[in-house]
Amino acid sequence: MGFLYMLAVYMFFMFFLLTVNYYIHLLSSKDQYTREELSNILPYISGYLSMLAEKYHQTGFLLALLPASLLGMLFPAISDNLFFSSSILFILAYLLLPILKERFESTRVMASNSRVDDLTNFVARHAGVIVIGFGGGMGSSLMYTWAHDKELGFLWFIMNLSILIVLMEFALSREYNEQ
Repeated sequence: MGFLYMLAVYMFFMFFLLTVNYYIHLLSSKDQYTREELSNILPYISGYLSMLAEKYHQTGFLLALLPASLLGMLFPAISDNLFFSSSILFILAYLLLPILKERFESTRVMASNSRVDDLTNFVARHAGVIVIGFGGGMGSSLMYTWAHDKELGFLWFIMNLSILIVLMEFALSREYNEQ
């Protein structure tokens, strides 16, 4: 039952992040807004998801998003340690994966029998999706751990969730702008 609850929190959290991303793009692109622009969020979200579907193959997208999300959910859920229940691991992933992506792309091997080359090409291609999945999983697990298990203090939880949301918005914007 806990997994279903965490999955519902994950879906709500990702919807919340995409909604905030919509308003960030709207507020930064215009000075005057119509009522329809302020209330019509679903076309933006479906457009964002269709952009991701065009950019990535569906199987590769799911193979990058699901394990990253599950790994993000796993760290705060299984540990009582405040290091694992913080946004530090996401900050490291957010900072290091784009660097690794550029490094892997510069040394890309197209024809090889090695599984390591295939894995590095996969990480280079889907680094943005891995960051988004890991952050979404980490945020939903932090919310679940705080609300259900009562293991985190409120200030620790809200500080880490705020950092996570800000960096996730940067990651979503970076992914949107890389079209």
